Parts: sequence; C-alpha cells; structure tokens
Amino acid sequence: MVLAVLVFFVLFFLLQAFPDVLDGVLSKKQKEVKRAKLGADAEVQVDVLLDNLSGDYYVLNDLVSPYGNIDHAVISKNGCLFLIETKSHHGKVVIENNTLYLNGHLTEKDFIAQTLKNAYWLRDRITEIVGIKVWVYPIIVFTNAFVPFTNPVKGIKVINQKYLLTTIKNINSQGLASHILWDKRDSIVSILK
Repeated sequence: MVLAVLVFFVLFFLLQAFPDVLDGVLSKKQKEVKRAKLGADAEVQVDVLLDNLSGDYYVLNDLVSPYGNIDHAVISKNGCLFLIETKSHHGKVVIENNTLYLNGHLTEKDFIAQTLKNAYWLRDRITEIVGIKVWVYPIIVFTNAFVPFTNPVKGIKVINQKYLLTTIKNINSQGLASHILWDKRDSIVSILK
C-alpha cells in the first residue's frame, strides 16, 4: 500500500513537472533554431556584399576548421588573405581592454578568441599549401549592430557590414606572397573545400 501511494505521488509529480521541463527544452531549441537562421541570413548578406568585389578577389565560403566554420575567406590578387567572421547580433558593440561587449554584456562566445584560432589555423593550412608563410587579415563583421570605429583588437578589425568592402579594398600586401597566393588559389580552394 505504501509503495502504491509512493508511486502515485512520483507519477503525480512527474506529470506536473513534465510540461514545464518540456516547455523549457522546446523553448531552448526554438532559440537555437532562431539564432542559426539569423546567423545564416547574416552570412548570406555578407556573401552578397562580397559578390560585388571585382575579379581581383576570390571568395571562399563556409570553410570547416577544427574551431568551427570560417564564414568567408577572401584571396586578393595583391596578396592579401582575409578571414571574415560574420555576426548577426543586434545592438551596440563596444570594445574595452581587448574584450568585445554587446549591449554592455559579454557575448555568448568569445568572438575574438574564435576568430584568432581560425586565423592561425587558416594561416598554417595556406602556408602548407603554398610553401611560404602568409599573413591573414581577420575581420569580425556585424550585419545588424552599431559598431563605432575602433582600433583592431589583437589584430582583428571589428566593423559593421557597410565598411567591409572598403576595409578589404584598402589593405594591400607587398612581396612574394602576392603572386604565389593568387597563382595557387585553385589549389587552395581544392584542399580547403
């Protein structure tokens, strides 16, 4: 009898708690789906922008790295290699002490660390392919946030999408890497894709 009463209370408790647990799980999944859709939409916006670059630029999208995907990489005929990390967040971006804040709060991931890891990985992979050390110009671009002008953070430019093409066009590389990087772009693409 005591066991039956105990089972009844456990079942009663589970039936009462289950909808709340289920709502929490569904709500979390809905937020994840929404965030993924916003991120994909932002990547498409940046891809459309990059399509406006001349034939002196070669764009690669969605490169897989050990640190997540690289949204975009751009090889320029003048020897530059850009890594572009796209963020769809809304609000105001502020950088203090080499830390990125969005609307006064830390972001859910450390975008600076993520971008640096991907930049070093891309540099090393490209160096293996072309045989010389290349420099990667990392950029974090926000499609929906206000980003005041700031100096690069740990070498990473943090900008709004309206400054992306200007930023890419205004950086020039010098030296041997320019011709080798451009001439081997097809090899780079075939290995990285």
